[in-house]
Amino acid sequence: MKCKNCGAELNNGRCEYCGSVFAEDTRLYTLKEPEFDDDLLFKLLHESPILNTPNTWEVTCLADTEPHYIEGV
Repeated sequence: MKCKNCGAELNNGRCEYCGSVFAEDTRLYTLKEPEFDDDLLFKLLHESPILNTPNTWEVTCLADTEPHYIEGV
């Protein structure tokens, strides 16, 4: 579908060129229920060197490309 304002291609309802949003072109996605592996969860919680370090907090934001931590909190 093309943008009604500038004619560029739309990507999931948003113009790749001018940034206009068109609600009629957005696609709805159905998310499935997450599956948890109990063994993997146990390993992550009990064997992770980061999580087992005292006074360390993870402060990773959604837009970060790598995890960030604060130590000595």
